[in-house]
Amino acid sequence: YVVHIGVKVGPSTGDVDWRLTDAVGSQTSFFVPDWLFGQAPQEYGRAYLWYVEAARVSGQGEQMTIHPVSPPSETRTFFWK
Repeated sequence: YVVHIGVKVGPSTGDVDWRLTDAVGSQTSFFVPDWLFGQAPQEYGRAYLWYVEAARVSGQGEQMTIHPVSPPSETRTFFWK
């Protein structure tokens, strides 16, 4: 599985700056890294958006390539104030 986390940066639904893409394998739990704290703008409620997708992953870091094997989950929101 691959976890994607972004921050809301504008009023429209698509105004998301995706900040994290993490290949987590078959883990069933995930902790948001501390470095993401405070990155979501106050004017948009400090909203973070996330989704998960099943994928084959090759490479790591900047060289990571994601090959989805199913549609992504619905995008969900959390607030980190």
